[in-house]
Amino acid sequence: MSTLPRRLQKGSKPATGGRKRAASSQAKATPSAKRQQCGCRTCGEVKGPEHHSANNADCKSCASAVYNMRQVAIAQKQVEWYDEEAKDPERRCNMVNNYHLRCPAKESGGHRNKFPISDYKRQVLV
Repeated sequence: MSTLPRRLQKGSKPATGGRKRAASSQAKATPSAKRQQCGCRTCGEVKGPEHHSANNADCKSCASAVYNMRQVAIAQKQVEWYDEEAKDPERRCNMVNNYHLRCPAKESGGHRNKFPISDYKRQVLV
């Protein structure tokens, strides 16, 4: 009798991988119904799953704007202000819309324009 496990013994049959599942009649060709149409948490637009990142409630353009705004707030030492703005959905939407207007994405790559938070605060307060 050999001390090797049966799967390693010479002449043994290869493993089949356990129980086989019955073939389902419907193949998953499309994403689940939940992910087919997604509403953005920030702008509220209903878009398909190709416009959303995985595990993110924002569409890709809003998610990048929120991320960029967070980085700007850190650089300008306005993190507390940003956290308050990001909590309220209406103010968050206004902040992201204003960011898109002031700092449009460059078509040929490159950097966006600067977004001074102090100017934005003055504009909102007026």
